Amino acid sequence: MLENVIAEVRRHSSKEGSAEGLVERLESMSNTLSKVLEATLEIQNYVPLEVESVEQVGDQIDLDSLSIPELQDRSQLINAIYRSGVTIKGRYVFSNLEIGIAKTIAADFNSFSKPLAAFRGAKFSKEKSSWSMLFDGGHAGFQFLQALGALGVIEIQFILFRKDDKWVKFNIDWAKTTNSDQKFLAVFDRSDPKIHDFLKGDWMTAFVSEVISDHLQRNAIKHELFSKVAYEAPADIIKSRSDFDVISLLETHKTAFCFECKSGKMSEAEVNEVAEKGLDIKRVLEKFAPGIDKVELFLVYDHHLNNEEQIRNLFGDTKVLPKRIDQVRELVLSWY
Repeated sequence: MLENVIAEVRRHSSKEGSAEGLVERLESMSNTLSKVLEATLEIQNYVPLEVESVEQVGDQIDLDSLSIPELQDRSQLINAIYRSGVTIKGRYVFSNLEIGIAKTIAADFNSFSKPLAAFRGAKFSKEKSSWSMLFDGGHAGFQFLQALGALGVIEIQFILFRKDDKWVKFNIDWAKTTNSDQKFLAVFDRSDPKIHDFLKGDWMTAFVSEVISDHLQRNAIKHELFSKVAYEAPADIIKSRSDFDVISLLETHKTAFCFECKSGKMSEAEVNEVAEKGLDIKRVLEKFAPGIDKVELFLVYDHHLNNEEQIRNLFGDTKVLPKRIDQVRELVLSWY
């Protein structure tokens, strides 16, 4: 419409000198409206579900917003074990930022596993008030740093390259020309200490929780889902005071699925710890949670830092089934 108006004004502009300013203003308005229209068309496919649809998905109560005492009244699982004497000491609700970071890492985990391990080993310099991490060359390390920068987790100050026993400044635009035999040092500021700690391990728990939640809600399966659940059972019945990373109850299956997540290289002591925690939560749920007919236990781990065959053998005599992070979604899809 504005294009037609502009054409008419131009046709009469030779007669009315003041029309030139009007033409400029109309052209500016036309450009602005065109951009708005383009943006509107671009986001049409991303419009969220209507509120009524969200409330109906899975017939779910928003358990994330409830306190522990409120959970005891509203959650079938928490209520059942609470009435049997088990005390829920705490749980954790991941933020949208944490979930976004977890999904970014998991989406390219084969590439990000090694630089993520390097990031976990980053050192802080009090003198320079900055962090630094040593990592190998190749596209993956630089891509990982850029992803963290884009998410607002870190702000890169500069990158150094080891050349002739000296550290020299390196331009990140040259990343594609590097190889894994070369060593680099990234110096950066971190935006939030909690996010740094989150990347040391809890990101995997957030990803597993999000995969389960996404699938069950998409399929309108009635369920309950909790992350980083800390509990204490009656000492006179079961001496169990522990925690578990992810617990999901599918009411239609009368089954509780419990996940422990280990994002680093596992020691023998950690293997034993996971097995013991698995048996603890299994005993608690089977004994104190009426209506649960089955408890299945899983370990999610980094298969780049741990030998798959060795992990399978170590957990062979336990009730815990190891799964690589890229097998989690396939597992969840098999539930329903």
